Amino acid sequence: GIYEETIALHEDGVDFVSENPGASYEVRCSMMGMLAGMKPLHRKLVSEHFNDEDAITQMLGDGFPMLEIMGSNDAFLQCDKLVESLKPIARNLEVHVVKDGSHTPFVDAPDEVMSVILRFAKKVHVHQTW
Repeated sequence: GIYEETIALHEDGVDFVSENPGASYEVRCSMMGMLAGMKPLHRKLVSEHFNDEDAITQMLGDGFPMLEIMGSNDAFLQCDKLVESLKPIARNLEVHVVKDGSHTPFVDAPDEVMSVILRFAKKVHVHQTW
């Protein structure tokens, strides 16, 4: 089904944002969640923004705080692999895993996620060291 196809393409490193013959429109919509319900122009504006990866990497290496919230049952991301890939880059990384959470932990456990975000924001505000 579409779920299995999406997972297989994701594992192969397929780009789900741009037009890609390796991923059908339906699969890209499945992967991108809410973007699927947007008008084409809005989807394009939201999903094709430019990120300066070198600048972001430099900021994270300089200690800019990063909070990563993920679900333990995320079907699209492997928590341990994501954290291991971020550790060498993000010097001031905090990770919170929502037990039994999916790819959208803010839907699964909104109170828990909001509590984590608020605590992190207060900590960052008090300890502005970056």
